[in-house]
Amino acid sequence: MAGLAGIVGFHESEDGYIVSFPDTENTQALINDYKARLRDLENNIWQH
Repeated sequence: MAGLAGIVGFHESEDGYIVSFPDTENTQALINDYKARLRDLENNIWQH
């Protein structure tokens, strides 16, 4: 997740957090990368 520090915004809401991404030509790639990192993180948590 550290690779996205300063790029992705986290905003607290009533239901948890809202994640925001900069609106650029690479926005969808950033979103896909973020999702993949979250899946990897979740898999690592459940394996230990």
